[in-house]
Amino acid sequence: MGLSDEQKMMLQAFMAQHVLSEGDVIASLSKILAADPARVRVSDVDTFLSPINESLRFMNLEIKRGMDEADGMFYYGLINNKHDKVVEKATLFDIKELALYKKIMEKIVDSKKGEISSTEATNLYKGAELTVAQTEDCVNRLVHDRWLTNTRGQLSIGIRGILELRVYLAEEFGEDKLRQCALCSEMLVKGTPCPNEDCPAIMHKGCITRWFQQPGVRKDAHKCPKCQSTWPQQS
Repeated sequence: MGLSDEQKMMLQAFMAQHVLSEGDVIASLSKILAADPARVRVSDVDTFLSPINESLRFMNLEIKRGMDEADGMFYYGLINNKHDKVVEKATLFDIKELALYKKIMEKIVDSKKGEISSTEATNLYKGAELTVAQTEDCVNRLVHDRWLTNTRGQLSIGIRGILELRVYLAEEFGEDKLRQCALCSEMLVKGTPCPNEDCPAIMHKGCITRWFQQPGVRKDAHKCPKCQSTWPQQS
């Protein structure tokens, strides 16, 4: 069965932008379904996207949902499921620029907070055989295309990197460097550690926010899943 006109329009939007916020996808779908956006669920989005993903399968493409570690929000991204090297992923970047991106990711994963400053990234220009200006331009394009996220001068792995390079990151860095969110059990690079410094637990910002928004649970009743220390509410 072919795609409906509405599904074709949604696919075109993803092909043009690669990443759309969950809110934007739900807003678009609510118009198609003539429904209240508040009543449109993730399951409704999955049902609508299923034929699109089926049509993309032969090209190893998929529209997939994931959480941005920097802002804690959910996004949908058009990703390449072919699990090959990172240099074959972002075709708009040349070999030297992709080498820079790999070095930036290494620094981010090795960092304690899952982020590095834009200055640290720029200082990697020599190893990538780029000029400072070329490095700054490359970083800006990586941020624009959502491979990196820039939060007040701090760079972390962007939503496209999280969605599309999950297998690469796991194979490249392994479980000793890539941690697991104590709430959702998904891969985590940038997160909030347990207030008990002796506890290894760490969680996504978005997972903690939704955890504290659960109805009927006292704010002081949130305990670390691993050590049972009281977990303070995020500001």
